[in-house]
Amino acid sequence: MGADKIERKLEEKKVYIKRVFHIREVKNAVKSRLRKRIFSEVEYV
Repeated sequence: MGADKIERKLEEKKVYIKRVFHIREVKNAVKSRLRKRIFSEVEYV
């Protein structure tokens, strides 16, 4: 019983950590994409 609960908590924690890292990666990707777009617009002008 106790071990089951602990394992479930660990699984939830893993899922949560994965989600946090995924969100961070998406944010970084969006930032870099915006930065590239700004630089390319500056180059055109």
